[in-house]
Amino acid sequence: MSYHTFLDPELIIPISRLSTEAFKTGSWSRNRPVFEEKNSPCRVGCPNANNIATAMYMASKGDYDGALAAFLEESPLPSVCGRVCNHACQSKCNRGDHDGSVQIRAMERAASDFGSARPEMLTDAGKGLPVAVIGSGPAGLAAAYHLARMGHPVRLIEARERLGGLLTWGIPGYRLPEEILNRDLKRILSLDIEAVTNRPVDRAGLDQLLGSHRAVLLATGTWAPTPMGIPGEELGGVCPGLDFLLNDALQAQVKGRRVIVIGGGNTAIDAARVAVRNGAAKVDILYRPDLEALPDSDDEVREAEEEGVHRTAAHPVEFVGEQGRVSAVLCKEIERADGIDCCRSKAAPDEFSCDLVITAIGQSLGASSLYSELDMDRGRIAADRQGRTVRTGLYIAGDAGSLRATVVEAMASGKRAAVAIHHDLTGKTDSVSDAFAGGRETFSLHELFRPGPIRDPNVTAEINRYSYLTAVATQPQSAPNLDANLRVSGFQEVAGGLDEGGAEAEAGRCFYCGTCIGCDLCATFCPEVSMGQTNGKTAYEADPDHCKGCGACASVCVRGVVTMGDEL
Repeated sequence: MSYHTFLDPELIIPISRLSTEAFKTGSWSRNRPVFEEKNSPCRVGCPNANNIATAMYMASKGDYDGALAAFLEESPLPSVCGRVCNHACQSKCNRGDHDGSVQIRAMERAASDFGSARPEMLTDAGKGLPVAVIGSGPAGLAAAYHLARMGHPVRLIEARERLGGLLTWGIPGYRLPEEILNRDLKRILSLDIEAVTNRPVDRAGLDQLLGSHRAVLLATGTWAPTPMGIPGEELGGVCPGLDFLLNDALQAQVKGRRVIVIGGGNTAIDAARVAVRNGAAKVDILYRPDLEALPDSDDEVREAEEEGVHRTAAHPVEFVGEQGRVSAVLCKEIERADGIDCCRSKAAPDEFSCDLVITAIGQSLGASSLYSELDMDRGRIAADRQGRTVRTGLYIAGDAGSLRATVVEAMASGKRAAVAIHHDLTGKTDSVSDAFAGGRETFSLHELFRPGPIRDPNVTAEINRYSYLTAVATQPQSAPNLDANLRVSGFQEVAGGLDEGGAEAEAGRCFYCGTCIGCDLCATFCPEVSMGQTNGKTAYEADPDHCKGCGACASVCVRGVVTMGDEL
């Protein structure tokens, strides 16, 4: 046998020069690929169930109107959330284990900055069924927005002179500029919503609203400070954090003085950074990591530290005063026990000298006749998970009914209450259980009225680690922040946004988990060429006569849409 003949492949393996369709290879294995769209982990991780995968896909094509429209399906505040959301979605991103999570919050901001989509009406079934919403924070705004999209005439009532609740009065301009909030408010008020400001509502006013509207939603928030309950709290120079953020005169008092902020959450961080911007000589935050909520975002802590704010784990036990004014805070310093998630106090208290103390350990409902006939639960108004209270026609949303006080969670509770109100008033109570299928509190309002692919609410798209081989590693896009030396001199916005090109590139990093975009990877890598489109669009199916069940298609499906199952 010649050397050349030995290497002739046709003498080693059969090679067909015609179609191999006649060879039925599909009986080699009983495993078959299953094509099934699923929930993306980022959407499951978002309390408001934003349609993130679709928004990212639209933005990756440069279609920012489409991206904004996708966010507006579930959220009335994309401009706001693109800046201040705690972006829990990003921690669930399947790309996080590969080369870094997609910057979803930055992309929501980009969609609102570059897109011009308007809210979509879902139904007119609520026509003639008016609803009053008391409170215009994120929960009230979300409820009013979704109720109006379902056809209800909405009266939105705000006690203060401007809409927005804590978005207006509690979040400083360096995080959320006024014109950005107004952009979202203008979009919301383009719907059938009558906004009434400077109108506090008492018990008699509530009764009148219940008489003139088919339902009333309380979204009043929590404005009363939680007291420290330690000696010296009555001294001059001790003020609550929210009062400090609301009062320009209090802010002016910090110039040249030593300020201590007590608390670990966003209000504490904001109060400290506002004190810096008003010329405080020194700003310290004392916080209890074992008891207090930490800021929604690590970015807030990092930026505060860059601006000169010091953070110390400590347990305040007394305010010391001189001539009726606070001069020091006595603390037990906190140190974390090895291997234990709780904290313990040292025996000897430490003293922190100061001129002013700002307390920010939480907010409560306070005393109001509005709540006099309602059941309470851990200091909040008791209600079912759709927001129904014990009083017929009265619903609750936001911080007044929940201990979870982030903007996105308040919005989600407003959406849940809006759906419950709509279904209760229109008699579609069966749909409420469908909306909360699987026991999850997150749900898509858009898909209740515009059903898309059928997805099991309990199934989330998982990525086969081998599929990373088809994804080129790219680092997340980053937006510039204002230099710390510049930002402490005023209230200009600290965080910059992505430009259009950067946003398009960042959106292109998304795997669009659980959603088929017709990338053809499954068909390209199929050794039997048995995977193909069955409806001329983006749904794929394996030819059972030729699919061997090798699993190559599932291994390369970076969306997690194709998985291996038993033979159908």
